[in-house]
Order: sequence, then C-alpha cells, then structure tokens
Amino acid sequence: MANSEAIPDTQTATQMTQDTALESQPFEQPSYGQLLGKHVRMATLELRSSEFKVGREQSCDLILSESNLPASKLCRVSKIHFTIKKDVNDMTSPTYIHDHSRNGTYVNDRLIGPNKCMILKHKDVISIAGAYLRAFLYYDLRHNVAVEIKEEELLDRYHIGRKLGSGACGTVYLLHDTVSCKPYAMKHVAKDPLNERSRPKFLNDPLRVMNEVNIMKNLDHPCVIKMHDIVDKPDSVYMVLEYMKGGDLLSRIIEKKFLPEKTAKLFFLQMCHAVKYLHEQVRSEFSRD
Repeated sequence: MANSEAIPDTQTATQMTQDTALESQPFEQPSYGQLLGKHVRMATLELRSSEFKVGREQSCDLILSESNLPASKLCRVSKIHFTIKKDVNDMTSPTYIHDHSRNGTYVNDRLIGPNKCMILKHKDVISIAGAYLRAFLYYDLRHNVAVEIKEEELLDRYHIGRKLGSGACGTVYLLHDTVSCKPYAMKHVAKDPLNERSRPKFLNDPLRVMNEVNIMKNLDHPCVIKMHDIVDKPDSVYMVLEYMKGGDLLSRIIEKKFLPEKTAKLFFLQMCHAVKYLHEQVRSEFSRD
C-alpha cells in the first residue's frame, strides 16, 4: 500500500514559490514623462521619481559629460543645472522645472531665472547655457488623456489639473499658470440656449451667466474672491478665479465637527464685510444706470 505522506503537493509548493517571487519584486513607479536628447547625445530617459536632477555633479540623475556635449559647451553647464519635479501621487499635478544654473535654463526660449521655476508641457524644448543650445525635449505621457476642457486659449496658458467640485451652475478645476506657477480656480459654465419655459430654474441662461461675469470683474475686496482672467465662448464661459486653498466652510465644519468660538466669530465677521461690500457695489451699479 502506497504511503500517502511520501507524495509531495508540488502544485501548492510551486504556487507559493511564484507568490513569494512576485512579492519580492520591487514596485516600479509608472512614468509620467520622458526626457529626450535634442542636441545632447543621450538615450531617452523615463521620468518616474518626484525629482530628477540634471548637471555635471555625480549626484545627478543625468550626469552631463563630454560624452553628451562638446567641452566648449559643457563648461557652461552647472553642477546641478536644473531639476524636474512632480507630485507622483497626483498624476494630474503639474510638472515643474527649477533653474539652479548660472548660465540659464530656458523653456521654449524663455529664461526661467535663477532659483525660479516654470511648468513643463508636452513637447516643450529645454535649452541650457543659453537659448541657442536646445538640449532636451520633454514628452508628457498623459498629453493624449481625454480632458473636458478643449479651449486652446486656456491650454496654452495654463496647466489644467484635477476637478475641485461641481454644482448646478458649473464645474470648478484647479489651474496653474505655466509661467508664474501660481494656482487658480477655474469655473466652467456652459451657456444654456433653452428658454425659461423649458428650464424652470434658468441658471445657465447666457444673460445671467454674463451678468455674473460682469459683476465678478469689478469686485476688489479682501473677503471676496477676485477674478483673474476670463475666456468667453459662444457655448461656454471660463472664469479664472483666485484660488482659496482649504475647501468650503461646510467641508471645514464637517471635518472639524465644530468650530471654536473665536474662529466662528472671525468667519462671520469676514462674511458680513463681504456682504456689505457686495450690497454697496449693487447700489452703485443701479445709481450709474
């Protein structure tokens, strides 16, 4: 009679070995972009980490040497010439390029400036040690991901990030100016051509939308959101507004459960100042008419 204990369970053992091998493999962060050599001899590099350094120093991720550039040009490259940074936990976040050089880092022939930064976009050309040395080409691997905002006027000037919220009148997105890197909130409102009978609330009537725009353009008060830019199209209006980080008041109350009395008094005082200012603006508009 055969001894059943002598027969090993090879299938289970093999499965356990495969599982262990998979667990031991290091996780590789997906690429968000690529750095291609334009007038620099180099292979295409995948950008995965939150920071990527370029320069002559040995600590750089891309170490430039005479194998990449002629000695006459290499001498103008700094130890750390520039860094590329991105929040890899948020793929909708901008990709920044920081200039650490003495002889300049340029994006599309625009000088970034010492210790300043700009936002990189798909197919941007990076020049080093002078605008004439077009060294690299940046490829954004998310550039073909479908986006809801199609207006070239906005896409050329801003990086459009994640959706901040939406309501009955429109959707709000996080924006960054590609040159100053300053964040903004953009409210996208679709103009509804339907008449009042076919839409009871009539919130997106073109006249009502433009009335809101005209009011916002003239507001200037520390307790009221300021308008930075506007793009008016036949079917939509895009209002680029001051970005107030931290969410709305309701979200703050829900998160904290309650507000301390001093904080509640401050918020209430700010709202009173804002409402008073808005009433004064409305009265002045009527008096002009």
